[in-house]
Amino acid sequence: MGLSLLARFMARVGWLGLSLCLGAGCTVQPPKPVPSRQAVEYSLQKPNYVLYTLPELVNYLGYLAELQPFQRQAECEWLQRFHALAPGPGVGLHLAFALLLAPDCSGRELPQAIELFTVGLAKTQDLPTRRLLAYYIALARRWRELERHHQALAQKLARQCRQVKQTRQRFQECTHALKDARAKLDALKAIEQNLHPIDTP
Repeated sequence: MGLSLLARFMARVGWLGLSLCLGAGCTVQPPKPVPSRQAVEYSLQKPNYVLYTLPELVNYLGYLAELQPFQRQAECEWLQRFHALAPGPGVGLHLAFALLLAPDCSGRELPQAIELFTVGLAKTQDLPTRRLLAYYIALARRWRELERHHQALAQKLARQCRQVKQTRQRFQECTHALKDARAKLDALKAIEQNLHPIDTP
């Protein structure tokens, strides 16, 4: 009985408070929806491959970062075909960024990226965009130097491995030749002993 009276009292208080609020011109605000994880992940805009403004290029960098490696590879290959059909600074710069993240897109990813960045730099007059492209040109050139250094080390290691293999092969040949010489020497000694047997007393 006490609980029923308490519930009725609370309901009346609630309605009274709501009536007072509405009378004073208050507005009841619905709770703000919490953005879902999917909405946050896909908040980036779809790329506009023709544009090469700074917001578009920065957005595309984020777009590439969200892709899986196999998706970046497919994106780069598609941009290669797109650029071959409709070359332009916008498509070229998007392709240049994709080349940096797709290791098997053209066979010469870094040189091609440097060329495309250089063309894009010559086409734009916006200072922040030029600074961004100049940075990526320097970065791609640095990676290219490291790539050449790695290739030189790999070639040097391959030469050393060949030399070690040849040395081992010569050593085995010498070992076999020495065994043959010893066998022939032992045969000659045996023949000599047969020709000149030692007299026993």
